[in-house]
Formats: sequence, structure tokens, C-alpha cells
Amino acid sequence: MARFATTLILAVGVLLTGAGPALANDPPVTVALDPIVFTDINPCTNDTHVVTLTLTLRSHDFELSDPDRHHGTSMLAGSLTTNSGFAGRIDQVLVDNGAGPFDGEGSPTIVTVVTNGIARNDAGDAFAIHLIFHLTFLDDEAVVVLDRLRLDCIG
Repeated sequence: MARFATTLILAVGVLLTGAGPALANDPPVTVALDPIVFTDINPCTNDTHVVTLTLTLRSHDFELSDPDRHHGTSMLAGSLTTNSGFAGRIDQVLVDNGAGPFDGEGSPTIVTVVTNGIARNDAGDAFAIHLIFHLTFLDDEAVVVLDRLRLDCIG
């Protein structure tokens, strides 16, 4: 499940979160995404399987009263299925806090992503996904990077 899905989900979240600020009282934007399909190693069997993620993105950008700051949140929620018989849920939250407008070059920005999911098969086997991904940018350069992914067989 590892890096391919994480990168793709993060990219979608960042792109849509930064698509344009809205006033805080505007409703969040909800978008059903096209399914994401990729192959990966099943952590319970070590066999290669095809994974399909079907996700809905809900994002909300805020223009803060201080024009020198911005805040946006994105939430991805959906289902995870594999051709090896596993099915479950996956959820992700992305928070973007920074200085200046969303598209301001050189602005300090902090982006944090937390992803959790679990999938089970009919035999009772299960695997869990947990990701914490954090970036701090200063002058368009990543100065803090935290990338912790766990994909564990739990039963």
C-alpha cells in the first residue's frame, strides 16, 4: 500500500486544498475521486495483490482575518479492496497552515497528513495502515520532513 498510494493521495489532497481559498463560512467542497488502482505486497501473505481505493475528498480552505496566514483542511474517506479478498476502510486528514496565500511562493508552510485504515478478509486476517507525513517548508525548501508508514498484518 506503501508509497504509491500515499504519494497519490497526498498529491490530490494538496492540490485540491490549495485550489483556492474560501471564506470560512462557505461550505466545504466534496469531490468523488476516480478509483486508484495499484499493486503492492500483502503484509499478511507476502503475495502481490491489486489494491483499489475508492475515495471521496472533502476540503475546506479558510481566509483568516490575518491576511498573512492561511489554513486548509482536506479529508479523504473511502473503501479499500484487494483482489486477494480483503476489504475495509481508509481515512486521511491533511492540514495546511502557513503564511500568506495558499499559492504564495517562499511562504513558510506546514503540512501534516495522518492516514489510518484497516482491511479484513473472510478468514479473519486483517492488515492495518497508519501513516504520519509532515513537511515544513521555508523559502520553498523542505526543512523538516517526517515520514512514518506502518503496514502491519494484525490477524
